[in-house]
Amino acid sequence: MKMPLLTPSGFEYVEGIDSDIDLFNVLTQNLNKSISFFESAIEDQTWSYQHIEFVKLFTKWLTNLYFYGRLTEEGALKVQKMLINQKDWIYPHLIRDFEFEIENEKTAVNSLIMGTSSSYLASIIRNAAENNFHKAKLENIDPLVADALFQGIENEYDHFPNMGFDMLTQMAIKARGWGLEEGYIEAEKLMARYLTPENALDNVLLAEKEGLSNFKGLACHYYSNLAHGFSLISNEGNLTAIFSNFKTLTTLEQYKKIAPYITDIKFKGNLPREEGFDEVITLTPKCRGIDLGESLVPPYWEKIPANIERLSIHRVEWLTENNLEEIAHRFSKLNSLDLGDNTYLGFQELNVLNQFKLLTQLSLSGCNQIGDTELLIALNSQENLQRLFLRGLNRVTSAGLQKALQSFKDLVDINVSFTGADDSFLSLLLNNNPRLRRVNVDSTEVSSIYLDSVKKKRPLIHFEYPF
Repeated sequence: MKMPLLTPSGFEYVEGIDSDIDLFNVLTQNLNKSISFFESAIEDQTWSYQHIEFVKLFTKWLTNLYFYGRLTEEGALKVQKMLINQKDWIYPHLIRDFEFEIENEKTAVNSLIMGTSSSYLASIIRNAAENNFHKAKLENIDPLVADALFQGIENEYDHFPNMGFDMLTQMAIKARGWGLEEGYIEAEKLMARYLTPENALDNVLLAEKEGLSNFKGLACHYYSNLAHGFSLISNEGNLTAIFSNFKTLTTLEQYKKIAPYITDIKFKGNLPREEGFDEVITLTPKCRGIDLGESLVPPYWEKIPANIERLSIHRVEWLTENNLEEIAHRFSKLNSLDLGDNTYLGFQELNVLNQFKLLTQLSLSGCNQIGDTELLIALNSQENLQRLFLRGLNRVTSAGLQKALQSFKDLVDINVSFTGADDSFLSLLLNNNPRLRRVNVDSTEVSSIYLDSVKKKRPLIHFEYPF
């Protein structure tokens, strides 16, 4: 028998086989080698058509292995990608071994392709396989939507561009429920084609209610390009409203629509003291973050809910020791504090940080007046921090960093770029903090040789560095 064009070495022993059935029987004695052979075989379509019986037998065998849980997840994913890459000619020859019933309509599918694409469908198939059933019912889904998703899985969602907004919305919602990442990303991207100035805010609401985070970000961006008194940003599950003024005629009326879903609010300029501040706060029951960064005046602190968890007061000129003490007293649940770029903070102000007992995130980035002594004062009693940002503290030495951070054990993210950090500091940091996942050492004394060795030992950490 002539071998496929790209047959890997080590299969010379099958060249004397005459029939597809005999080839199948010999190859299936070794699963891994047989998959390697099959990959080369289906890439040679001429050979495959000449030996289509082998192709049918082999895909049926692999599908059965998957159905009964005898194929590893890694192996199943490899086979799935191989089949999808050859979908234009191989699909008609695949066994459709599993049947989904939706509202009395039945759809036959290949269990391997469906199960490896969706964790939701995989669990249904696995449960059925335990009882040797090759069928199951799907509840709470329109048959048309289910059929479109099945087609999407098999054909890489190439029919989605032909759908209207309502159908794409249903695709995105169900694709998320089924764990089809490629499906909901594609659907939500295409939904953005239907955004208009008139419907942008309503679609932010739709996305928030249905959990369509990608589309929410696109709708927020679209809305923020329009002439309103506030803009929107969606990030890591939070929805932020950024107010530039309260005087635009429709600002507060528009805001009332989205206010119940806002988690963070940013106020610019003099807004913290202007009429409208109270109403915005009152309209926002889920608010857990306030950003006063670059504002010109402080707010009346008593007007801000005591249960906020995030506060940013970076680059302001009005921050004093008394302000910080009042913040620490009023907002006992605060876990994130941004004091970045406040270059006038001295010993007294930094010492107040000891009164913040629950902080897990702190930024002092840009406070280039801080040296070793000030840093030690600021970080005293802050050993519970998980995220610490010290970018631009160029007066802080490696020794100062080591002394201030020697008792820290829970850091997952730290930025010490443009500081005196060196190899000895990084060694201490890594040894003491096993959960670290991001470290920024840009423009420091950390050597490329040491960093390269560390990256091999701690591959889960993402390092940012200039070399």
